[in-house]
Amino acid sequence: DPDEFTGLQGERVADDDETVEPCENLWDSTIRKQMEDVVVWSLMSVTEGINQRKGSVELFGYDFMIADGADGKPETWLIEVNSSPACDYSTPVTCPLVKQMMEDTAKVMVDQKDDPNCSTGEWELIKHDFTRVVPQRTGFSCNAQLEVLGKKVKMPKGMKKEKKKKKSKKTKEENSDADAE
Repeated sequence: DPDEFTGLQGERVADDDETVEPCENLWDSTIRKQMEDVVVWSLMSVTEGINQRKGSVELFGYDFMIADGADGKPETWLIEVNSSPACDYSTPVTCPLVKQMMEDTAKVMVDQKDDPNCSTGEWELIKHDFTRVVPQRTGFSCNAQLEVLGKKVKMPKGMKKEKKKKKSKKTKEENSDADAE
């Protein structure tokens, strides 16, 4: 019978048997909260280093591992965060996940502009208690142009200027021969 399963002592138990105590939903009670905390904490730790560009978004891929915790409940460990996660259909498991993620991303980016209450599919906003003003840095991004401003300073008394040594004729000839090669 598809509505029955094997109990701890090998007995057949119906799915709707009220004498059987339901097990804890570890995803809702433990794992999900730990993953959300890791995502929020990791993003908070790099807020100053993220260059914000108007009209663009960035997708991060988080890889987690679940292990037995000291209290007998699962413990979530962050393996890595990918700034360019693979979005190909590489396995039968990732194929439906990636397709759904792409469709839901369009809902968040396009549909939500017109209707803030629209469905976002599987995307959910993670709410947190942290607020942090991110200073907008100028002049220190990767493609910033730096400029040095100043004025000429007189040499202190007693300091001698080093005179530039003149190149000898032989040295000039050796350099021009090397350049010709």
